[in-house]
Amino acid sequence: MKTLFSLIARLPWCVLFALSDFFYVIVYYIARYRRKVVRKNLVNSFPEKDLKSIIKLEKKFYHHFCDLFVETIKLFHISVPEIQKHFKFTNIDEIKASLAAGDRLFMFSAHHASWEYLISLSIYIDFPSIHFYKQLTNKTFDAMMLEMREQFGSISIETNNGMRELAKRDKEGGAYITCFIVDQAPLPQSRQYWTKFLNQDTPFIFTAERMARKFSYKACYSRVVKVKRGYYEVTILPMCDNVANTAQNEITQMYAEMLEADIRNQPECYLWSHNRWKYSRKDYEKSSSNNS
Repeated sequence: MKTLFSLIARLPWCVLFALSDFFYVIVYYIARYRRKVVRKNLVNSFPEKDLKSIIKLEKKFYHHFCDLFVETIKLFHISVPEIQKHFKFTNIDEIKASLAAGDRLFMFSAHHASWEYLISLSIYIDFPSIHFYKQLTNKTFDAMMLEMREQFGSISIETNNGMRELAKRDKEGGAYITCFIVDQAPLPQSRQYWTKFLNQDTPFIFTAERMARKFSYKACYSRVVKVKRGYYEVTILPMCDNVANTAQNEITQMYAEMLEADIRNQPECYLWSHNRWKYSRKDYEKSSSNNS
């Protein structure tokens, strides 16, 4: 699989996007991959849109989704100048200055526009760049993805080991930046924060804020914008100087609001195929009562 991906990754961008167009036909019209989930998510998130507008947005999403697939494959064979050309940080000097001053940054990220290319952050800074990941069931594929994500020097931490690994770094001291994608549905047995998000009662993962609060991180948010096909810009926006000094759930609420603004700006770029609202409050309450 790795050899195949590496061979495909050597193809020019124009050929990769031609493949993406072909995949779109397969995924949308033939396989109908998660069409029901995507349609439900879009209808519930944008009740002001009529069916014609929803279908138009739905097709734009699947085009972007297929682009993401070939863009991720491209990461298996991409040079530093090439990734810098296609994924630009607009305010990297501010981040470098913050790290140089000794700040430890916790970056709240999301499945919007492009997220795998955030691994290129480590190219620009002389400090550790850490990202959390969920271990895949297939060990071979998991190892392949880890190698791809760490190719520019970033450090991968399995989410279940997050608190322990960050505690070690806290003892060691020094500045670094940690990236955590926080927008997926929390498991029913986990702690969550509920808020209104995209017109729906929505639970958010609380783990990220808990980590950032425990180690007194300076919080920031990665705003990724798709400029055009294959090109993205990310701005790392400040959220607070010390999460420990904020009210409970304040940072998670701020994150939800910033993410919703980004989604409404470029709705086709969100990961609508994720069954974000598969659990209701009753599911979480039932799980909580069973565990008590």
